[in-house]
Amino acid sequence: MNRVFIGFLMLVTSLISCSKDDASDLVTVEGKWKYHKEGYRNSSGEHLFQYEGHCDTKTDYIRVYSNGNLEDVRHFPYECEAVIDYGIWDKENNTLYGSMGGLNAEIISVTASRLRIEYSGEDEQTIIQVFKR
Repeated sequence: MNRVFIGFLMLVTSLISCSKDDASDLVTVEGKWKYHKEGYRNSSGEHLFQYEGHCDTKTDYIRVYSNGNLEDVRHFPYECEAVIDYGIWDKENNTLYGSMGGLNAEIISVTASRLRIEYSGEDEQTIIQVFKR
């Protein structure tokens, strides 16, 4: 009886482990991501701040398309007009390439609800941006 129970327990454990691995494979960077936090990391540590857009009635975001294109949409104070910057992203190397100033950002983590990217800034700082769905 104990052998059957231990065998059953091992089977259930392996199925749960597989289903967790399969679920993480379903997370994708494609879609709309709203700016959430931004900041930097330097020799004194990591500093993140709530993202503050320039328009109270519209949300800034990036949209990542499955064909490799991306849009960075920001709304500025003058009538909350949208300014769109276009770029590309590379899924194979976990890199987002933006056309703003030759930005090359690395995807650090992505979950169903959060996307975190980092890129090199001035004065040996790493710039951090966190987005949410």
